[in-house]
Amino acid sequence: MAWLESEKKVVRRENRIGLPAETARFDERRARLVAEIERIMRDGKYATPRPDELPQLLSAPAAEVESLLEYLCLSGALVRLGKNVVFHSHWMAEAERLVVDCIERNGVLDSADFKNMIHSSRKYALALLDYFDAVHVTSRVGNLRRLHPAYLRKRGEIGSRRDAEDAEKEAEF
Repeated sequence: MAWLESEKKVVRRENRIGLPAETARFDERRARLVAEIERIMRDGKYATPRPDELPQLLSAPAAEVESLLEYLCLSGALVRLGKNVVFHSHWMAEAERLVVDCIERNGVLDSADFKNMIHSSRKYALALLDYFDAVHVTSRVGNLRRLHPAYLRKRGEIGSRRDAEDAEKEAEF
């Protein structure tokens, strides 16, 4: 598997393996659907339609839309945070930047402030924040987030085990 990944024959996205985006070939109709799904999700910013709403929006069969949505997630164009929450990767990167910038500026991030920052609903804001907790960008205590020690280590801001322990204690408030 490592060889296939190193040769770019397959890509790994979280716990799934798929073909690289440039390998997939679609007929003209499916290619249009893929482009339209990606456009809808990009235009939706932080208030995207639920996946089960896409077939009606696209006038396409639900199974086909779900299959193409899965393809877009495996290719990295979209990120599925839950059964009903999918974001374009551009807005995921932007949300992470907003979270990190706010915490660096203020020390913590309140979930209600984040919801207002992205001009979205509580549902979408919490899905994003829970995702950032899960991938160790942030650590949650109540409604507040701090940068996770693993994220700080990755950025080179924590070098020693002692620094990591201090950051863990600080994250507990």
